[in-house]
Amino acid sequence: MAKRLPAAFDAIIVGGGPGGSACARFLGMLGRKVLLLEKAKFPRDKTCGDGISGKSTRLLKDLGITENIEAKQHGRIKSVIFSSPKGDVIDIPVPEGAYGYCSPRLVFDNVVFQAAKA
Repeated sequence: MAKRLPAAFDAIIVGGGPGGSACARFLGMLGRKVLLLEKAKFPRDKTCGDGISGKSTRLLKDLGITENIEAKQHGRIKSVIFSSPKGDVIDIPVPEGAYGYCSPRLVFDNVVFQAAKA
């Protein structure tokens, strides 16, 4: 039997990537009726950077999904390294106690998308 949609929504979000899914999750946590539209089937991969900044990790905590990321394939980022074609290298450590993640978009995007459905 098909799931029946509510007659009205407080928000309709087009795009289930991390931004759209996080927005849907936050609104849902506030008790809003949200319709999240995405043309792709999840999990899906996206050619893009797999880095999740330290600032983003605070949002993951606010979304209540830090544990979900930790349970999936990921690495912790503790520094950022820049290199030039000439071979110059600069290693910039992340501030003490802070970190980011490196997680394949196939994994990360799906974790945020699934949280939006909860």
